[in-house]
Amino acid sequence: MPSEIAEELLRELDKENSEEIVFCGMGEPLLRYNCMLDTCRGIRALRSGDVSIRVDTSGLFWAREKRLDILDWIDILSVSLNAENAKKYTELCQPRVDGAYEVLMDFLRAVKKDEIEKRDLKAHFPKVRLSIVDTSEEEFIPPSGRSGYAPGTFPVPDFDACRKIADGFGWPLIVKRLFRDSCDKIWSDPAVQNMCARGIQIEHCKDCTYRH
Repeated sequence: MPSEIAEELLRELDKENSEEIVFCGMGEPLLRYNCMLDTCRGIRALRSGDVSIRVDTSGLFWAREKRLDILDWIDILSVSLNAENAKKYTELCQPRVDGAYEVLMDFLRAVKKDEIEKRDLKAHFPKVRLSIVDTSEEEFIPPSGRSGYAPGTFPVPDFDACRKIADGFGWPLIVKRLFRDSCDKIWSDPAVQNMCARGIQIEHCKDCTYRH
């Protein structure tokens, strides 16, 4: 039986006509693994194949919950790679999980193994993508986020190294320019966001680093 939280989410979904449902946030959605699984199963029962389900994850839930059955129920898995090595990952993310970067890498290896097995069986498997945040434009990072760093010393992911990691897994890498773009009214326009979500190319696309 779905949890109470899952049932509440499904009631809200039943009122909407969404094309995509995204589980994300400042926290880690897969820490509530069973609730997520119940909800995704409920969405599929309620809306069949007319809605896309995406999960954004840090992958660190893997430290305590080594399960991948959620992948049977979603369409896109977006994993925050964030950095090319453990030292920089710790600086950027300040994780509370011991050995966080290796936990993330172990999770990615497990996902890749599952992907290969599912492809061989011609079974469903979601699209997978990795992401990093462009932190080079320090002026757009809130001062609280730069605490302890002198101007020009804030850690920045090595884009090429991160892309090599993504290429090694055979997945695309998305570079998110959250800080600058959040201040740019162009990208806050609901009409532009809707066209972006639907993959419609517009003039502004040439300035966008979001990799679909």
